[in-house]
Amino acid sequence: MKKSLISILILSSTVLLVGCQNNASNSSKSSSEKNKSTAVKKSSKPTDNDKVKNQKFSFNDKQVDNSEFTIKITKHKVIKPGKKGNSNGKKPVIAFWYEVKSKTDNKVVDPLTAWQAVLKAEQLDDKATKQTLNVAPLPDNKYLESQRTVIKKGKTVENAIAYELNTLKNPVKLIAIKGIFGEGSGEETFKLK
Repeated sequence: MKKSLISILILSSTVLLVGCQNNASNSSKSSSEKNKSTAVKKSSKPTDNDKVKNQKFSFNDKQVDNSEFTIKITKHKVIKPGKKGNSNGKKPVIAFWYEVKSKTDNKVVDPLTAWQAVLKAEQLDDKATKQTLNVAPLPDNKYLESQRTVIKKGKTVENAIAYELNTLKNPVKLIAIKGIFGEGSGEETFKLK
């Protein structure tokens, strides 16, 4: 009696599982068929990536210019560990002071986000290997409150940023990047003073 009851339970469980599996494969087929039909349709609306590719974007004479803001580098210098602007650092840093002018009310623009959205710093290390530099703590405390200030259209806010150096021998290259995929749109080299 027990054997026949166990056999019936096993058989019904098997039938139930097979039924669920077929239902799941049918629903995945129908969703993949839906995806095929929607993939064929092309939208006439430009994508965000298309918009980025078509944006005005340049980097020269220490100035990044795009459709949302302009960043102008006003000065740069090397700060050794233990000195003002790098008092807790273990490595020397290169600090950049800059201004950001907003050109739009449609996007939230603040000085720190604007810089990090379009610029990265690289340097050759002692073995001539290109390294992306790490951001260091803020080198100028007067910008503690304003680095995240939303900039209104037509207004300008100052800020500073620093990067840890790998060596004091090689210059730092700032590279302007455009869009999600980081297409290069110019670069400038800064000697270590």
